[in-house]
Amino acid sequence: MVERKRGALSVPDMTFIKNNVDRFTVEEMARALGRTVLPVERYIARNKLGKKYSPEVEAGEKTEHMILKELKLKAFYRNLTTQLSIPEVSYFCEHWVNMLVQFNGDLLASEEMELKELIILEILKNREGAAERERLVSIEELNREIKRARQLDAGVRDKEHVKYMQAEILSLRTASSTYVRNLKELCDRADKMRKALHASRELRAKDLQNSKIDFAAWLKWLDEYENRSRVGREMEIIKLAKQKEALRLSQYHVFSNKDVTKPILNAETVDD
Repeated sequence: MVERKRGALSVPDMTFIKNNVDRFTVEEMARALGRTVLPVERYIARNKLGKKYSPEVEAGEKTEHMILKELKLKAFYRNLTTQLSIPEVSYFCEHWVNMLVQFNGDLLASEEMELKELIILEILKNREGAAERERLVSIEELNREIKRARQLDAGVRDKEHVKYMQAEILSLRTASSTYVRNLKELCDRADKMRKALHASRELRAKDLQNSKIDFAAWLKWLDEYENRSRVGREMEIIKLAKQKEALRLSQYHVFSNKDVTKPILNAETVDD
């Protein structure tokens, strides 16, 4: 039995599904991606992909593709593409999208910068880990070379080369001890960034909770453009829904006694 990949869909996975949703079945796409059917189905349903889903997105909802598109329009993203490798940029995009989906696409500008720094710290930790692995491989290879050299006769043994390899091993081990210190520093910084991001969102949630009780605080909360826009959209949707339902209920209705008339909802629905 072939083992399927687990975890969140990567950016290439999402692009593949978007481009092939109408060409292949869900099972075929899942098999091509090496994944189970469930995450593919969820992604298609959540993003309204394919002919059987409406192309219109509900007001206020942000899909993965919308978040990724918005990310690529940000000024700091252009700098990232010059500072990071292609796999690292893909790693950044994947984690950015996953975090924004978790937060329902709701981040302030300051929180976005905190999230950006947090993901970059994770990339730097990955770099340190990859460099440490290369050092360990080099140390193993040098030790094997030294062992082979010592097995040679003293007359043909290159003592200077052996000394050079021993010095190289010492240098690599010194770098490994520095790696531990650098990794701890990066982990501490990442932990502080997570706490700062968490504290910022907790404060916003607390302000929102207080705004439900304190009218003055609620007005202050509405001063933010994003909050005001969101409430305005919700109010407009409720208004349209109310008008539509009132129109439906005010039409002629056949009652159980066979009378055909309009229900009296208000003064506007009363016939002359």
